[in-house]
Amino acid sequence: MRNNLSAKLLPISLLALLLANNFVFSTFASDSQDQIGTIQVYDESTTLKERVLNNLTLAAMVQYFGIGDSPIMYVVWRASQLALAELWPGEIPNRADIRVITAHPARGAADAIEFITRAKSRWELYVRAPAGTSGIVQTIDNWVFTFVRISTGQAIEIRVKETAFPQGFHDLANAYRSKIASGETPTKEETAAYKAGMKQVKDTFKTRPDSELFVVRTFAYEAEPFDAEACVNYYATPALAEFQRLKGVEFQVEALKVANDNLLAANQALLTTNEDLRGRLSEAITYQYVFLGSTVVLAVVAIALALRGRRSR
Repeated sequence: MRNNLSAKLLPISLLALLLANNFVFSTFASDSQDQIGTIQVYDESTTLKERVLNNLTLAAMVQYFGIGDSPIMYVVWRASQLALAELWPGEIPNRADIRVITAHPARGAADAIEFITRAKSRWELYVRAPAGTSGIVQTIDNWVFTFVRISTGQAIEIRVKETAFPQGFHDLANAYRSKIASGETPTKEETAAYKAGMKQVKDTFKTRPDSELFVVRTFAYEAEPFDAEACVNYYATPALAEFQRLKGVEFQVEALKVANDNLLAANQALLTTNEDLRGRLSEAITYQYVFLGSTVVLAVVAIALALRGRRSR
């Protein structure tokens, strides 16, 4: 009886211990996330005259996405804090005044930026990843974030230093993600190394000062021509093939327009030549009539002189 009771209580005890450990861990993680500060941004209210103030925390971001924290969240958070403080000194920025350009192609980067700035939902997020990089394969050149104060054109580029990552981190992470993407299962050693590297990056961006993490450049932003294909590729990827097809048709239409313009120009040239020839023909006919008239007159004169000569004889 006592053994049966112990057997029944053991799973309950283990469950209680597991829940307690999860609570302690989540509380510790949340406290650790909150240590890197808050971000304040305004939203325009659709129903009220005054703006709505948002007090954002990294813990709220992690909870919002519900997939745990990741290095990209910490990097975007720290970069955003630095950028907003630099572009809006002593002010709280309005989200509608923020544009973000990043070289990081991973969805996590876009999601973190969106949580803070709402740039993606306002079509003010531009992803310009270096060739050969993707959500799977990344290099240090992907860790670049440019924030623009739209109203003034002021901009700040924040580039993560290579020394902010453990040595060989990108090779390790790329190999791990590539293996999963190909359907393979990483070994326990690979998984442990990957998780250790990720934790080290998170710890670095929790504690190290901006000067050790980023290279910063401020400049006057000049808007580039709108790239419709890049926009469709990022915001409406399933429609890209149709867009490219229509773009091909558009090129064909433009080519036909150019050909038509050339034909019109050639036709105009022919009309001009025709008018010139007609003018010359008219001139030649006039000369012909003058010549014929002169010939007739000369003939009449010659005949008259001949007749006069006969009479005189």
